[in-house]
Amino acid sequence: VLRAATEVSTAEGVWYFGYGVTLNKLVLAARGLTPLEAVPARLKDYRIVFDVRRAGAVAGPTSASIREAKGEGQEVHGVLYKFTEEDYAALLRVEDAVPPADGLLARDLRTYVSHQVTVQPYGEDGQVVKAFTLFNRRTVEADAALYWGHGGSDQHTHPEEFPPSWNHLAVMYEGAHQVGLDKQYIARLSDGLSIKESKDVLEYEGL
Repeated sequence: VLRAATEVSTAEGVWYFGYGVTLNKLVLAARGLTPLEAVPARLKDYRIVFDVRRAGAVAGPTSASIREAKGEGQEVHGVLYKFTEEDYAALLRVEDAVPPADGLLARDLRTYVSHQVTVQPYGEDGQVVKAFTLFNRRTVEADAALYWGHGGSDQHTHPEEFPPSWNHLAVMYEGAHQVGLDKQYIARLSDGLSIKESKDVLEYEGL
């Protein structure tokens, strides 16, 4: 029951906050993932960015990540999923993400890091749920370096932000409609789509 779920992992499964292409149920299906629950939610004091390139890539489309934005009045809308332990582990493998138990290991070049955040489901009158979500590994490393006074080098700076590919944003936009995210948030996503009624066929595999 959602109202009783205040811990990130329960006997029934693991809570995960999806904010990028995992908003879209067809992406989850392409990955063979079946959530036990799916609830629209918001993550306050963060903003969505497109700064992720897969390990070894120096060009090409970027994927979504999030960054802390305290005091800026921003929030990221997404879906609070409950997955089985097996499906959550499979999700981390597909996303090339460092599992929570591993921490941030030196010389670990995986794309994302899984960290715990506090998410507020829609319409829950202030109740919050602890969930895992994904951060760009390079951003986490840069933040840690700045905290310890080692910032400034090429290895310890935030990755550059780029516009998302049309397909990536369109898949997010479609998913936001599927799950009933906030209309103003959906409108901001649509602002990035230059062709609102395109006949292009969306690709869900490989996202």
